[in-house]
Amino acid sequence: MTMYLASNLRATSAPALTELMARVREISSKSRIINLAQAVVDFPPPEPFIEAVIESIRGDHIHRYSPDPGWLHLRQTLADYLNRSFGLNVHPENELIITPGANQACFEAFMSILEPGDEVIIPAPWYFNHAMTVTMLGGILKAVPAHSRDDYIPDPERIKDLITEKTRAFVFVNPNNPTGSRYSDEWVREVGDILADREIWVISDQTYQEIVFQGGRPLSMASLPGMHEKTVTVGSFSKSLGIAGWRIGFLAGPDMLVEQAIKVQDCSIISAPNITQSGLMATLPHLESFREKYLPVLKRRRDAFCEGIQACREIRYTEPQGSIFVFLRLPDSWDEMDFARHLLEKAGVALVPATGFGPGGKGGLRVSFGATLEKDLVVAAEKIGECVKSYK
Repeated sequence: MTMYLASNLRATSAPALTELMARVREISSKSRIINLAQAVVDFPPPEPFIEAVIESIRGDHIHRYSPDPGWLHLRQTLADYLNRSFGLNVHPENELIITPGANQACFEAFMSILEPGDEVIIPAPWYFNHAMTVTMLGGILKAVPAHSRDDYIPDPERIKDLITEKTRAFVFVNPNNPTGSRYSDEWVREVGDILADREIWVISDQTYQEIVFQGGRPLSMASLPGMHEKTVTVGSFSKSLGIAGWRIGFLAGPDMLVEQAIKVQDCSIISAPNITQSGLMATLPHLESFREKYLPVLKRRRDAFCEGIQACREIRYTEPQGSIFVFLRLPDSWDEMDFARHLLEKAGVALVPATGFGPGGKGGLRVSFGATLEKDLVVAAEKIGECVKSYK
C-alpha cells in the first residue's frame, strides 16, 4: 500500500546543504574539517543577552506562552530601532510580529499572499528556502538572472520584463545570500518605481542588514513613497547577535497582512520563545556597539579568503559588500556538486554547491566565512586551489 504525500512538497527539492552536512559530521568525527558551509558566526552573544537570559530563567512568565505577535514592549523597542535605523515607520501594535527567525517570517508572508499558480519573481542565484517555500505553496518561480560581471545585481528592467498578470510578489535579500552583493540605494529606488503602481507585494529580506562592508546599511524598500503598504520586511538576529540557536527574528508589514500572518504563526509555532524575547529586549540598545566590535573581524575574514583565492585563476568571484558569503564560480563545464564532494573528501573543506540556488547557481559554490579564523580561511583557499588543479 502506497500512502499519498502532498505533490507540492514532493516537487520541492531538499537543500544541498542537508546531504553535505551529514557527510561533514561523518568525516569530522575522524579528521579535522574546515567548515565553510553553514551560514553561522562564531562570536558569542553580547553580555546583556546572556545576563537577561540567566536572570529571566527563574521567572514564571518565561515558561508560558507570550502573545502570538510577541511581547508588546519588545515590539515597541524593536519598532523604535527599525524606524530610527531603516526608516520603516512601522507601528508596533499592528504592523510587527516577533518570529522564531527570518525563515518563519518569510513563510508567514508567503502563506499570507500566495495562491497556487501565482508567480514570484526572485533574482537568481536565490536563497533556497525562499524558493522552496514558493514551490511548497504551489507558486511559480520566475528567475531574474544576475551575473558575476554585474556583481550579481540584475538590471531593474529585467524585473519589469518578467511581470505578468499572475505576478504576486517580488523577493530579494539585501545584502544577498548567497552572493554577498549589496543592492545599491539607487537600485532599490528603481525597483520601487517599477512596482509602486502595481498590485505586487515586495518581500524584503534584511537578515544581513547589519553586516555591510561598503555603502552603509541598505535602503529599505518599505521606506520609499508608496511602498509601505505593499512591502513586507523580514529580518533575523541570528548573525548580527550570534544567536542562531535561539531563533528570533521579525516580520514588519502593513496591518492587513500582519493580521493574516499572525494566523500562520498561531497554527505553526504560536509565538517566539519567551526566553529569547527577554534576551533580545535587553540587547537591542547595545546592538550598535556590538556591531562595531564584530564587523571589522568579519571584514578581515572576508579579505583573508578573497586574497587567498586570487591565486586560483580558474575560479571567479566577486568581493562581497555584505553578509558572510563569498560566491565562487567554477569553470563552465564543471559540476558544482561533484567538485564540492571532491573538495570535502580530498581536502577536508566544506562548501555549499549552488545546486539549490536556482538557475543562476550553476557552477557556483557558496563560502561562509562567519565562523572561521583568518588563518584557516587562508588554508581553505590554498586547499581549494590545490583541488582545482587535481580535479582538472
